[in-house]
Amino acid sequence: MQQTHGSIDALIARAREESPPPIDVTHRVLETLRARALSASAPLLVFSAGSLAAALTALAYGFFLIQTITDPVTALFGAAAPF
Repeated sequence: MQQTHGSIDALIARAREESPPPIDVTHRVLETLRARALSASAPLLVFSAGSLAAALTALAYGFFLIQTITDPVTALFGAAAPF
């Protein structure tokens, strides 16, 4: 049992003496984070586009109603066929 601990301790001591190779991984990490951020925000973009379309439709319909309410005779002239 002591031999096993002794060989592990020797291996640990050798591993501490080694220096890791210089590797720059920041570029790959940032690319991965950007890809995850884009894929995570895709449903939010779709929901925002749908909300925008609904809001623009309501705005256009509201504008038509405001014009009709402020001048009710306009609807009568719009319904009459020009000769």
